[in-house]
Amino acid sequence: MPEIKGVLLNAWAGLLKERYGQEAVDKAIAGLKPEDRLQAGKVLLDSNWYPYEMLHLMRKVTRGLATAADTDLSEKIGQMMAQRAFGGVYRSLLAKTPAKQAEKFTSISDFFFKDTYQLKTSVEGNSCTTTYNYHPQATPTRAICHSLEAFWKKTFEMCGAEGVQSSHPECVTSGAKSCVFKFTWK
Repeated sequence: MPEIKGVLLNAWAGLLKERYGQEAVDKAIAGLKPEDRLQAGKVLLDSNWYPYEMLHLMRKVTRGLATAADTDLSEKIGQMMAQRAFGGVYRSLLAKTPAKQAEKFTSISDFFFKDTYQLKTSVEGNSCTTTYNYHPQATPTRAICHSLEAFWKKTFEMCGAEGVQSSHPECVTSGAKSCVFKFTWK
């Protein structure tokens, strides 16, 4: 069964509380279906594994809060996930150079996702291509893809990359067999 580490879910929840306030988050959770409300109200531990569906539950809570002006929200969620993960207990997983970081993507992602996808990364100079082949029970959304792209982009910046550019030329949400992300940096 696909799973996600609590540190990423807590980063997302923390961003929502910071951006909208605890009262608004509580109201958004109260507006969910009873079974979702029960799950969304749980205390999550950074080091524990949770069902991948928790990402989709977080999207539901986020939809209850977001406005038309929140065009950068998915990106901010991904950035916060990287900051919380690599700025805390997983700091030792941050490489000293962007190229070394890209080489570690496959092993690093296993710390945050279990049985969710197969990951392939190729590094060439100051660029890398990362391909995600998702488990049938772990379907991403466009917003999740945007957050994932921002997560890796922020990770590169945290290990010294400047001028990081990214693209997502192939996406399973558009009918592709896998999600492909490309990154370049100075």
